Amino acid sequence: MSLIVLRASRRFACLLGAIHALAVAAVATLPLGWPARIGAVAALAAAGIVSVRRHALLRHRRAVVALLARADGVWDLQSADGQWREARLQLPCFVSVPLTVLRFRYVDARRGVAVIFMADSTEADDYRRLRVQLGGKPPAGFS
Repeated sequence: MSLIVLRASRRFACLLGAIHALAVAAVATLPLGWPARIGAVAALAAAGIVSVRRHALLRHRRAVVALLARADGVWDLQSADGQWREARLQLPCFVSVPLTVLRFRYVDARRGVAVIFMADSTEADDYRRLRVQLGGKPPAGFS
């Protein structure tokens, strides 16, 4: 498989913003005291900002900006700070036409990372090839 370079997605940023805004609206209707509501709204706003920066705009230093599947089943992931790290694909993954969620565990660490992106985050041919590769039987590299 060839290198897949991810780019910022306005559509995904809007989707994440709308989801977090709905969560804020839901919290605002709860029968809580004002301090609890303000704290919950602040936490949701912070989570929304981090999610949009990391997954949609790819501006967080640990945001994955490129993926490369190797023949041995190991993937190379490049973060926004320029580092390349080896990782293994984990189950479950979600692959559909508009949205893909891939879970990886770094080979050199216990920590994992989720790579979430939409169709407009990469070239159409690369996105189609990735969906085909992941859509059938689990590819090499699942652990």
